[in-house]
Amino acid sequence: MYLFALARAAESGTDRAPRNYSRPAALRPSVRAIIDGLVGLPVTVSDSRMQMVAANALGRALCAPLFDSPDGLANHARFIFLDPRADEFWVDWEDLAAEAVGSLRNAVARDPYDQDLSDLIGELATRSDRFRQLWASRDVYVHKGGLMRINHAVIGRVDLTYEILRLETQPELAMLAFSAETGSPSHDALTLLASWAKTLDRSSVDDARHRL
Repeated sequence: MYLFALARAAESGTDRAPRNYSRPAALRPSVRAIIDGLVGLPVTVSDSRMQMVAANALGRALCAPLFDSPDGLANHARFIFLDPRADEFWVDWEDLAAEAVGSLRNAVARDPYDQDLSDLIGELATRSDRFRQLWASRDVYVHKGGLMRINHAVIGRVDLTYEILRLETQPELAMLAFSAETGSPSHDALTLLASWAKTLDRSSVDDARHRL
């Protein structure tokens, strides 16, 4: 699929101007209502550039370090490769790093004229040695779900299953929903996280929502 996508891009001609996606995709109100309604599950929505465009309260609490970016943007790829906290936050950092690069390569195959995507890859290649090494491997990866192990500053170690749901009405967006087996330590930790999230200063939560 990756090679066919590249071939189609090449056949379309080299005189096509790059497209600029300077503004994140707007989430449909119906989808926003769904993710906010899933109060017991951390849920996030990301675009093909791994930019988090939406999250419910528990999703923001789970991915809190990603929202600490100075520019106010939560981007999985930037956090993985440019934030020194990433390899401690994610237990399986190396696997996630490889998957992130593969996903970005797949996104390039789907739309090689996405200027923001090209800029992101250029930034990561310039600032991260590990990104350059993984990009050179030319692997392609399509996220389908799995296990994510996190070292969270508030609730400690959690092992969460996640599913990725593609939005048919907005195919450039994907919803990640995290869960833990009922009665497991990780499930209890999510319950604790939900309580902690409710204690956050309301202005901080509103500010995070405004960024999304």
